[in-house]
Amino acid sequence: MTLNDRIQKVHGMGGQKMVRYGNHKEGPAHEVVWYSDVYIGGSYWATGYGRQLHSAEEDAARQVLQIVDNPYDSRSL
Repeated sequence: MTLNDRIQKVHGMGGQKMVRYGNHKEGPAHEVVWYSDVYIGGSYWATGYGRQLHSAEEDAARQVLQIVDNPYDSRSL
């Protein structure tokens, strides 16, 4: 939710369509690990992972926010 809020502050309501997740899972049914690649405006930003899809997406969004908040990284939303 926080990633979407940050993007909407910068890009307005049109920012809602800028974020896309590419999800896939690996492993046997009883030990699935989800991976979620986050793309903003068509550019890859990060990959998150977790035991549930939602956890993987949240992890990826958290990583994007860390990138954006890093003063030594020039990428911005």
